[in-house]
Amino acid sequence: MMKPDDDFPLRICGACHSVCWAESDSCQHCGHVFDPAEDEAPAEPTPEPAPKSRSNAGEWLEVCLAEYRVWTKRGAPRNAPRTVRADYALTNGGTISEWLCPEHSGYARSKFEKWWREHRSQDSAMPPDNAEECARLMSEGAVKDVTAVFVRSSPGDPYPRVEAYDFTRRDGPFPF
Repeated sequence: MMKPDDDFPLRICGACHSVCWAESDSCQHCGHVFDPAEDEAPAEPTPEPAPKSRSNAGEWLEVCLAEYRVWTKRGAPRNAPRTVRADYALTNGGTISEWLCPEHSGYARSKFEKWWREHRSQDSAMPPDNAEECARLMSEGAVKDVTAVFVRSSPGDPYPRVEAYDFTRRDGPFPF
């Protein structure tokens, strides 16, 4: 699916949700082959609801460093599952964080496994079940370098959500 802003020729892969250049025939991250029909505008335009607030629109932010560390929730019992906190240092001076759940089960674990499949280096192993091992592997290069994140804030939620990632290495400025 093409990114709505035609000023920057990017597309979001429908399979892994990575950001790719619009002229690519396939996703450089997962190999998904783009269907030319995905690029065509629908016969009858579908009106989109107006965003409730400007902060709901989302934005791409350039990442200069990603750090991964084990995180234990304050007040959690000793046997509670731990998480891995991913901190993305942004070139604008800010930081965006997300929590990954290798020791959890159910939805939280499946969400972590999806994250791992999208981020892992080609030669990295299966997703670990232990937060310490996970943070160590991530810090040693088992995951690709994140160069930008797409972040969206929701009204009433004080924390922005990371919704997409770009792993493309560039020598110049980001086009978004």
